[in-house]
Amino acid sequence: MRSDKASSSSSNLKLRRRRWKEELLYYFVLHTLIFSSCCAQFGFVVHGEVHSGADTEQDIEGDWYPGLFKRLLSPPSIVSTDARIPIAVTSHSWFGLVHGLPMMFMRPSAELSIELRTTFKDWLLTDRAPVWRELPENPHWSGPDKTSLTSKYSRYNVLQDALQASPEILAIGRRLQHFLSESLVEFITLYPDAIEAMHHEADRDAWQSRLGRVDRTAGNHRFGPFPIGVEVQSWMNAHERTTTADGGHEHTQAIHIHTHSASWHAFMPLDAAGTNTTFVAPPYHRQGGAGDGHGHNASVAFNIENSDGVLVMICGGVRHGVPPAATGGYGKEMRERVSVAFDFIYSATINGDTKVTHPGASLEMLDPVWPSSPIRKKVLEKPRLLYGPENVNTVLMTPVQLEKEITRALRRRGGDLGEVMEPLASDAQSVRDTYQHKHLQSLDFAGVLDMKELVGDAPRIYRDEL
Repeated sequence: MRSDKASSSSSNLKLRRRRWKEELLYYFVLHTLIFSSCCAQFGFVVHGEVHSGADTEQDIEGDWYPGLFKRLLSPPSIVSTDARIPIAVTSHSWFGLVHGLPMMFMRPSAELSIELRTTFKDWLLTDRAPVWRELPENPHWSGPDKTSLTSKYSRYNVLQDALQASPEILAIGRRLQHFLSESLVEFITLYPDAIEAMHHEADRDAWQSRLGRVDRTAGNHRFGPFPIGVEVQSWMNAHERTTTADGGHEHTQAIHIHTHSASWHAFMPLDAAGTNTTFVAPPYHRQGGAGDGHGHNASVAFNIENSDGVLVMICGGVRHGVPPAATGGYGKEMRERVSVAFDFIYSATINGDTKVTHPGASLEMLDPVWPSSPIRKKVLEKPRLLYGPENVNTVLMTPVQLEKEITRALRRRGGDLGEVMEPLASDAQSVRDTYQHKHLQSLDFAGVLDMKELVGDAPRIYRDEL
């Protein structure tokens, strides 16, 4: 009798699991079809990033900000006294607000920094880049160069390949994986402090409304709770300098203005010192600017002058790109640019081995965060598969590792371990909504911010390390 009950219970459990798997697959296919239809209509990328849909070689910025990169080479239109608000600063890291945008700059150890900028970079260029360039083009990429390594970002994974490489590269890959894990948790746990440091109440309310904690129970789902892991999608950007007919130099590749749909995004220049990355901060209130004085609310476009080996972290949804003429200021010589980039995705494992986006990590945003932004309906996003021919992710932290890193970070600051073990998730779509489809004429322009001013010079590479 007991055996019959056990058999019946086991059969029911298997049936429920099968039904749940079918339900996930159904919603995954449905979500993909609906989202792909929207992408076809509006020119958006399906996996990982969102891009404007009308980029050409003459108009690299696309529909949003035509002429932005060229305009940023001119003198700034604003000089803001609160352009940088430091919150947590050490000898190797800087966290704070840059033109109202929470950002973190983090240097790894000197040993890892040198290994990434020499051995690891050479492995990327000579061993992996030729293989990745042979991958099929990404039909959803709306940028000007569908053959670039950046455009194929969803078809390979830098960290995954490193963790499957020779012992020398594997060792570097593991140290990079640990550094990324520590940096991500540091950014997440510090993030609320950046919101508290915002001067204007409307800014604090808006940014706070974009945040939520990952719900392990997924709304008390019948198959929950779901332990929280982190997957990472990582790719390589390589911009080559070419010689023109008149003997000059130009970059044939650039990264047009775009955003990322993951909660958290990061990039690290490996051989790009002196080049720029362009950011357009979401609108925020401040004194001065190109419009009124008191209560002026607008986006600011600015450049970050890169320093090799610095990990730069932002939330998803922030507009940014790389100028085609990747100079580091006025009149500096153009050079080649190599970097790696990362999208961090909260994950859960179902049916024993199937990785999906965590079902409790999607924020349900009901109200607009700015008075004039469009109201989005309350929609709970269904989990999507994290592995497939066009979606190559790899494990950054298992649930046990994530909890360990959060515990370590909170203890270091004397935080309450009982209430904040669930990591923060940021609603990238809400960040995108705040721009309200603003164009070039509605921007304020700031100058160039040098990474070295925040985290110092990169550790020197000696001849015997090349």
